[in-house]
Amino acid sequence: MSYQDGIEALRAAFPELASALSACTNLDRALRYLRTNKTFLLSAMDVIAQDEFTHDVLIPFAQSEKYLVLGST
Repeated sequence: MSYQDGIEALRAAFPELASALSACTNLDRALRYLRTNKTFLLSAMDVIAQDEFTHDVLIPFAQSEKYLVLGST
């Protein structure tokens, strides 16, 4: 799944978040945006290495048991 495919899947449930993240061209920009958004708990963020080049960044929603997952390669 490409980044833009993930954004489109997110758009149905979270249109504002999808619009904001679609403008982010890298993980740093996405995290800078999420830091300003009180919907997420960046202090509880976790990074999981899939292999030496691929990592998943798990960011919990503040008022939910859901997570936003960002892939990084």
